[in-house]
Parts: sequence; C-alpha cells; structure tokens
Amino acid sequence: MRVTQSTEPRNLFGFGASVERAVEPKVAGVAINEGDVVVIDPADPTGNTVTTTTTAGSKFVYGVATATVSAGSIVYVARPPSVVSVNVAATVTQGDLIGTSTTAGQGAATTAVGAVIGVALTAAANNRATVRLKEA
Repeated sequence: MRVTQSTEPRNLFGFGASVERAVEPKVAGVAINEGDVVVIDPADPTGNTVTTTTTAGSKFVYGVATATVSAGSIVYVARPPSVVSVNVAATVTQGDLIGTSTTAGQGAATTAVGAVIGVALTAAANNRATVRLKEA
C-alpha cells in the first residue's frame, strides 16, 4: 500500500508550496532512525520487513525511513519520487548517486548497478544530505 504525505502545511484554501512524498508502511526488523537508508530484509520471504545493512552497494536497497522507530514497529518508508533528508557519509557531494554503505542506515556514494536509491541534491552537511529518490 502506498500513501502520500504532505511535508508542508497548506493554506486555508488547500493551496501552497506543499511537497508530497510517496511512502509505504513496512515492519522495522531493527531499531531504525529517521533518515536511515533501509533495505528489504532478505530473511523475510513476504518482503514486508525492512532493516539496515552494513553491505555497501546492497541490491536490496528500498527507501528512506521517515521516522525513528523501534524493532517490530511500523515504519513509513519514503519511496520514489520523493525528496528526503538522508543520513549519509561525510564524503557525499552534490550529484552523487546514493546507495547503502558499510555503516548501518547510512547512505554513501555508489556506482553499483541496481543499488542506487537516489541522487544527492546537496553535499553532506553534518552527515545529512537532501536526496531525490529514484527507481533503481
């Protein structure tokens, strides 16, 4: 199930500079922080569980957590064509393709085919970057 969240308030008439993002509910297999890059848990044959990984360039990459949750909780995962703030390695620069890294939950520059979650619209600042999510 995909839902849409508005990230900006709308005015009295329902108009405004609202940016919407597509999100999907999943079960958190581990504690997940807002902005973490998450992957589909390969141990769950239903595909309903997400987790973090320490595998750089994982082809299980799925999206970005929109909230901090504990293991077993429902987490809403931002999916393309969303623009989100992502936990990233300090070396990320504007224009980098972003995938998983060796640090759990953190995005990093990648060239791995099929392992890209998005494109960095900003360089990393305090280990955060704005990323436009895209289909792999």
